[in-house]
Amino acid sequence: MYLSNELAYVIRDGFPVTVLHSLVIPFRHAQDYFSLTTQEIIACDELIRQARTTLLSEDASIQGFNIGVNNGAAAGQTIFHCHLHLIPGASVI
Repeated sequence: MYLSNELAYVIRDGFPVTVLHSLVIPFRHAQDYFSLTTQEIIACDELIRQARTTLLSEDASIQGFNIGVNNGAAAGQTIFHCHLHLIPGASVI
């Protein structure tokens, strides 16, 4: 999956937590979420919603999503370019 808009893009995570785990990444270098402009936040949100729709169409077993952002080393951030995680989850039976 590759989606994009003027300010950000979506790719699959190279180290996924679940199948289809995706990342929303702003084009402009910003160290963390709190460094994004309002326009970049809106652009990222639009892509999260588009990616959700795409992922649901790819995998009918998806029952929900986690959206996560690590801000700073103490919060688990290891790549210091802002990125948002969209992590699909399936119900466990």
